[in-house]
Amino acid sequence: MASRPIRAVSAALAATLIASAPAAVREQTGTFAYHGVQQRVSAHLSSVAGNELDLVQFFTATGKPVTQYISVAGAPVHVFLVRDDFRTFAHVHPQVRKNGHFSVRITLDANHRYYAYVDSFVPGIGEQTLRFTLQNGAPPHHLDTTLERPNRIAAAGPYRVELSAARIQANVPFTLSATVMRAGNVVKPPKPQSFDTVAALIHTGSLEYTSVYEGSAGGLWYPGEYDRPQLRLAPLPSGLYRMWLQLTIDKVQYIVPFTLSVQ
Repeated sequence: MASRPIRAVSAALAATLIASAPAAVREQTGTFAYHGVQQRVSAHLSSVAGNELDLVQFFTATGKPVTQYISVAGAPVHVFLVRDDFRTFAHVHPQVRKNGHFSVRITLDANHRYYAYVDSFVPGIGEQTLRFTLQNGAPPHHLDTTLERPNRIAAAGPYRVELSAARIQANVPFTLSATVMRAGNVVKPPKPQSFDTVAALIHTGSLEYTSVYEGSAGGLWYPGEYDRPQLRLAPLPSGLYRMWLQLTIDKVQYIVPFTLSVQ
């Protein structure tokens, strides 16, 4: 199968993180990573013990901690963990602590960097995303990553998920539909519920992030008979993207990976 090489993460992106134990960091300030959105909050991540990290966000205008959030998709703050080869993805809900702090418990594979995207919705501001670089052990000095060519069909357990397209026009709004099938039949979510769907997109070059939450503005919705979720994407710059579609079907969660070409 044809593949497309992706440049390794630059040393500058990883230079801010020092780790020795699984998921451990000393202290790190996040890099704003949400495409097309103005930064209004900053975030700090520090080690507590073992695999536990402490997360707190601040208003950039005042320096005060953010203590109130809009709960989206069942949590006030979401952490998406993407391995440096774009092969694994995890969605973590941090536990609320005091004074705007959250506890994040994660486990990392040895000898890999990870990108941790902290995504939240702040009242009066909207969605904000900060990126951190984590690592467990020492990854290679140079890491070549290959992704399969753009795919619009992927397997998830007994299901087959098919997107309406894997090649998207750059810099214009776009809507993708996703069809879930099992044994040749379309699987429909129970009405009026859905598949409890979340999608995360990462530009493999710039590492910028875009999300699609069910029910959020410009996000995911179910038309007609609820058979095919629609993902409304904001205009995206050109490049190769890795997208993970998270579906919950019959109380089981599936992570479905896709590679999208935006040109």
